[in-house]
Amino acid sequence: MKFKRNQSDQCEIRNKYAEPLLEGIFVDKEGFGIDNPRLVTKLFKTKEDGKYAVLIWNPSKTEEENFNLTVPGYKLMCAHTIEEDTEKMPKKIGPQKVIALIYTVQYVYLGPPSNRLEMEPVLCT
Repeated sequence: MKFKRNQSDQCEIRNKYAEPLLEGIFVDKEGFGIDNPRLVTKLFKTKEDGKYAVLIWNPSKTEEENFNLTVPGYKLMCAHTIEEDTEKMPKKIGPQKVIALIYTVQYVYLGPPSNRLEMEPVLCT
């Protein structure tokens, strides 16, 4: 019965965020960082407005706390768990649970200065 409940929870998230999850672009692990290696994270991007949907899954049998997710250049719009919708990052994730986080573009992130391409000025004649 627990499997059916978890599957139902996942279908609810998939249906609620169909635009990035079903119609968007699967980016996998690029564009964000998480400091807890026990959590599985995947990123999806909408085609039109560039919103991100980051899914965090806790595959373990224990609750995970104190994880930090960074998404440079994006601002958290909402976080969805089966229990609640909120505008804040959840502080913990239960065993076998999924959190859907929706981000919107805040600014264009070019990466650290050392990673930016340096271009020579072009003179127009």
